[in-house]
Amino acid sequence: MASTPPPTKRSRTVAVPPPPPSKRSVLTLITKENLALWAGIPAPLSLPGVLTVLSYNVWMGHENLLVRHRNLVSVVLEHRPEAVMLQEVLPWFAENLRASPLSEEYHISPTQAAEYGNLTLIRKEFVHSVRFEDIPLTTNMGRSCLLSTIEGSLGTMIFANMHFESMDSEALRKTQLREVKAAILPNLKKSDDEDGPLPPRLVLLGGDFNFDDRKTWGDWARSPFAEDDSAASSRPLENVNIETIMHPDFADAWLHLDKDSKGVSRYTFDGERNPNVSEKREQMRYDRFLVSRCAGVESLEDVEILTPPDVSDHFGLKVIFRFR
Repeated sequence: MASTPPPTKRSRTVAVPPPPPSKRSVLTLITKENLALWAGIPAPLSLPGVLTVLSYNVWMGHENLLVRHRNLVSVVLEHRPEAVMLQEVLPWFAENLRASPLSEEYHISPTQAAEYGNLTLIRKEFVHSVRFEDIPLTTNMGRSCLLSTIEGSLGTMIFANMHFESMDSEALRKTQLREVKAAILPNLKKSDDEDGPLPPRLVLLGGDFNFDDRKTWGDWARSPFAEDDSAASSRPLENVNIETIMHPDFADAWLHLDKDSKGVSRYTFDGERNPNVSEKREQMRYDRFLVSRCAGVESLEDVEILTPPDVSDHFGLKVIFRFR
């Protein structure tokens, strides 16, 4: 049986504003009430040299969909991050974002898939140019990695918006992690040519990894865990793939800053605190930021979990850098 050729990369550069939303869209967030709500959200104070990036799996479930997505736009406007990485974006929501106030402030990546996919927003005043590139992954669920390469006042930066396979799919996630590393690795190395380009100032991988660093998927249904999360998994810990594939080039922002010692919850998917999660025992740190050690980790200042009401079955994750 003939082998299937690998998918090709598709590169897109923001040059002109995207077309207006299709009139065929049935669902809409662009109402007088929502526009008035968003117009009343003040912009936060902007600090020189400070860069914030937000990641959110917005959940394509139909439950309370319009309210949740309206709330997500409000969250972005409240924080005004320089970059936003969204996963599970439905086409109608992408069209509505392009018709929302966010389109005035952000470059919005082209929609990647007919059913759902990743979407990245890059703040216009932060960059001189941005290029979006879709990195196809081996997947049974339409998952992918969306690269954003930007040139701006803080130099060259690369953001990878990732969504890995869900549920009990460790082997596929391991393959996907390797594919992302292969796509990113050339950007971390300095050119042998003295006049060649320097490595980017920051390389950041973020999104929904769909595995935790202390538990393996499904452990909540196999055996109870101790309050300190230290009970041994019934299977080898999947997080070893981060250590073997991404180390020593990348650091997990949460662990690098030792956030567990700060007394805050580590879960971005939390059945106890988030009513949108159906399995109340499922508490996992699915969403992560990995920061390149040679380009960015020295500027890492903080990472925090955002828990606004009724946005998604995931909580948001925000990382903050301070460049001097």
